[in-house]
Amino acid sequence: METEKLYRAVNRLQQINDLYNDWMLIKNRNGFDHFSGFFGCRRIRSAAIYGMSGPGLRLYEELTYSDVTVPFFIDRNAHNLIYKCPVYTLEESRNYLDAADCVIISLFYRFDEVSSDVRRIYSKPIYSLRELVNAYE
Repeated sequence: METEKLYRAVNRLQQINDLYNDWMLIKNRNGFDHFSGFFGCRRIRSAAIYGMSGPGLRLYEELTYSDVTVPFFIDRNAHNLIYKCPVYTLEESRNYLDAADCVIISLFYRFDEVSSDVRRIYSKPIYSLRELVNAYE
């Protein structure tokens, strides 16, 4: 059992490392605001971010240099988190549905489960952070 937990943790870290590597390669090629094309062609002006771990925070910082606003984060530990913008649990975020044109899930582990939960609440587009990065590879 411990070996399986360790394998999952290493796999998650490898996925994050791969994402950051791909993201930096794209930034070096395309400049700082490389996500504007992805959002612009989809007419997305605001995006809620699910997950306040490192990748979610880096995405927030990245979007501050674009035309896309982040009205809030969604995180299951919302009550223990403080940041520059509001942080809500998924259930609490129901009250703010109109503030975001889409949701970007920044998690790698449990992605299918989380996206399924988000789809039960949001009828708007849902993207993974990996999907955003892959759009420019």
